[in-house]
Amino acid sequence: MINETTQLAAEAANTAHSGGVLGTLGINWKLFIAQLINFAVVALVVWKWIYKPLLKLMDERTKKISDGLEFSKDATLQLEQIKAEKEVVMRQAKSDAIGLIEDAKRKAEDVKKEKLDQAKAEIEKLVEEGKERMENERRSSFDLLKRDAADLTASLAENLLSALDAKTRHELVKDSLQNIEKLKK
Repeated sequence: MINETTQLAAEAANTAHSGGVLGTLGINWKLFIAQLINFAVVALVVWKWIYKPLLKLMDERTKKISDGLEFSKDATLQLEQIKAEKEVVMRQAKSDAIGLIEDAKRKAEDVKKEKLDQAKAEIEKLVEEGKERMENERRSSFDLLKRDAADLTASLAENLLSALDAKTRHELVKDSLQNIEKLKK
C-alpha cells in the first residue's frame, strides 16, 4: 500500500511539471476536459428528460391545486348563495302558508256566517208559517165556535121565546136587533 501511494504521488509530481498551472494544482487537463464533457452530457440529459418534465409536472400539479382551490371557493360561495336562497324561499313559503291558513279561516267564517244566516232565515220562515197556520186554525176554530154559539144561542132563544108570549117576544127581538146595529157601528 505504501508503494501505491508513492506511485500516485510520483505521477502527480510528473503531471505537475508537465501541465503548467493546472499541473501545479494537480489537475490533468485531458481528464478535466473529459469530465467537463461528461458533466455537460449528464446536465443536458437531466435538463431535457428529467428537469423539464418534472417542472412541467409540478406546474400542472400546481395548476390543478389552484383550480381545485378556486373550485372549492366557488362551491362554497354557491353553497352560501343556495343557503341564502333557501332561507328566503322558506320564509316566503311560511308566509304563504300563513296567508293561506288565514284565508281559509276567513272563508270558513264567511261560510259559517252564511249558513247561520240561512238557517235563521229558514227558522224565521218556519215560525212565520207556523204562526200563520196557527192564526188560520184559530180563526177557523173561532168561526166554528161562533157558528156553534150562534146555533146554540138561536136554539136557546127559540126555546125561551116559545115559552114567552108574543108581545114579550116581539120586544126582545127588537132590542136584540138594536144591540146588533150598535155593535156594527
